[in-house]
Amino acid sequence: ILSETMKSEIDLEDEVKEEINKFT
Repeated sequence: ILSETMKSEIDLEDEVKEEINKFT
């Protein structure tokens, strides 16, 4: 379960980075 949570957080970070890249 812990690894699932960490993977989800990593996926979220990747999505945030993609959003940031759109604005830079």
